[in-house]
Amino acid sequence: MNTVINKYNPNHLVKNKHKFAVNYIVASVPMILLFDWLFNLSIINLQIGLILKALSIVFFCHLLITKKYKIKGFKFKNAIIYFIFLNFIYSLFSDNIVENIYYTIRVSYWVLGTLVFYYLYSNAYFNTAALRKMIMSTVLIASVFTIRLMINSDDHQNASAYLILWCLPILLNFKQSFITKVLILFALVSIIITIKRGALLALVISLFAFFIGVLKISRVLITKIRIIGIGLILISFIALIFSSIWDRLSIRLEDTSGSGRDKLYQGLIDKYTNGELHELIFGFGINSVQQYSKVLYGNYDKYSSGVAAHSDWFQYMFDFGVFGIIFMIILHYHFLKLLFLNFKNKTAILPIVSMGYVIFSFTTAYSFILNTPDAMFFGIVISVITAESIKIQSLKKYA
Repeated sequence: MNTVINKYNPNHLVKNKHKFAVNYIVASVPMILLFDWLFNLSIINLQIGLILKALSIVFFCHLLITKKYKIKGFKFKNAIIYFIFLNFIYSLFSDNIVENIYYTIRVSYWVLGTLVFYYLYSNAYFNTAALRKMIMSTVLIASVFTIRLMINSDDHQNASAYLILWCLPILLNFKQSFITKVLILFALVSIIITIKRGALLALVISLFAFFIGVLKISRVLITKIRIIGIGLILISFIALIFSSIWDRLSIRLEDTSGSGRDKLYQGLIDKYTNGELHELIFGFGINSVQQYSKVLYGNYDKYSSGVAAHSDWFQYMFDFGVFGIIFMIILHYHFLKLLFLNFKNKTAILPIVSMGYVIFSFTTAYSFILNTPDAMFFGIVISVITAESIKIQSLKKYA
């Protein structure tokens, strides 16, 4: 009896919980993507991905309410918690409480997941091997299903274009083994063939920012020449893919309206700027863009919902007013601080910080990213670059 008691060590339980949390995230993130694809393609009828997200939220909440999981140094923490708080408060005061609470819970998946991931990564429980396994399996699943969808489609599709795009900064930062290089090319093909102009623009500009960052931190001339060579090869590869889909891409480029964004953006600006003082401050309410867009486009079907703003800036400005604008400004502020810190010190992670910020700036400007569970990958990127930046600052301080 005494022997059993002496062997008990609460630290072992804590260590095992950390290990389980890491393994859970590594397995659940790509599995959720897999089951979401299987359901969307009608291969399965049960929304297993949705069930896994619900289980993940419960698990993340359990971890975060324990005293061991203290989030230190994560500058984005207050901003994303503030974002969830906004969504919940506005949902409770909305006309459709149940539906809006549901959407808020969907958002909480990536917010809570980001906080847990940051804790595990910053405390070295989530190592590079685990991160590599998760990101590579995610990109593989996303690319396979995206290519499968586009082979049978004559039109542009969202598919997993933006999700893969958010994985690229981390993927490019891994040791470039043969498998990693093949997967990067696979990812590029997947993004390009969706013919999503927003994703293509963010991809090209972010890759440019990545290589500028690599050149910035390279001190040896031969290394810079090698990097330029790799960049030219990559540009040639991308140009080859563009040429293979040029017929469909040229048709997409003829649409100068941004798939109706010009009308929607102008309508949202006019409606908001002409609003009363309380509407300018508090906005028109959560998911009010979808209600307004139905009127704007003449959709009188009471059972259908309107389109979102196709811009996080416009969505949160219209929904939350000044409070939504503040949220976006805070995100940019913290991201820019990380960018300037790494640029000033010419750190090894400067390329992925530069690439990450470009992707963030472009996608939030003309797409609706932060209200989807896929924002988990945005959370992973900001967690990694924040944790690595803190390490660099600590090493410099005690050097």
